[in-house]
Amino acid sequence: MHTLLIRILLFLLPFSAFAAFSPAEWGFALEESISNYIVSSVTTMQVPTHPVPNDGLRYLWPGTRTNQNDALIQSVLCAGPDKCIAPCHHGPDQWCIFPAVNVSGSFLYGESVIASSGDLLTIEHSYDASSGEITQRVSRAGDVITSYAGSFGAPIQYHIRFECHDAPEDILMLTTVYSNTTLTFDQPVNLTSKVEYGDALTTGLETTDGNKQWSVEEINFQDSECEGS
Repeated sequence: MHTLLIRILLFLLPFSAFAAFSPAEWGFALEESISNYIVSSVTTMQVPTHPVPNDGLRYLWPGTRTNQNDALIQSVLCAGPDKCIAPCHHGPDQWCIFPAVNVSGSFLYGESVIASSGDLLTIEHSYDASSGEITQRVSRAGDVITSYAGSFGAPIQYHIRFECHDAPEDILMLTTVYSNTTLTFDQPVNLTSKVEYGDALTTGLETTDGNKQWSVEEINFQDSECEGS
């Protein structure tokens, strides 16, 4: 196993209504001309310490983009002064977690649930090719706390990202760790040639079944300052 730190990669900003962002990302895209798609993805996020002061918005999310209407399937951890896309009122050391779908700039979302610093949230996205339905599930201590499902196309990209919006430059996005990330494909994929590591320290990208299922032991985003509003 080894640790890699490679260049930042910028993708379309999902919350485009907000002006400023400071993104870091781990992810990959499959060629749209090939029939490969992501059957399932699962990762466990350790909820970070809440930034102080509570200015601007912070979003952390794993998500998949599909081959239909450029839909973005996101399980979003959000902190900020009552501006999260999904209605949620969190305390001073709390966040909101909710499943969301961004289709052509319009948002659909499921129930928003309070999460506290230190919580371990397991986030799973699964695609049923027979029905065309993608299901998001967020679990804590083995119990599903929120979910959302709908038909949005086949997942062909996967990203783990953090962002900050309308925040002063001295606001930190604090260290966030994703562990035991597993990605399963319908056909073998050489993922080592596709992953962009962004600002993530990554340990243990490997496959044991002929490239259909890949696992990453840890994806670690270090402390990073916002770029300002």
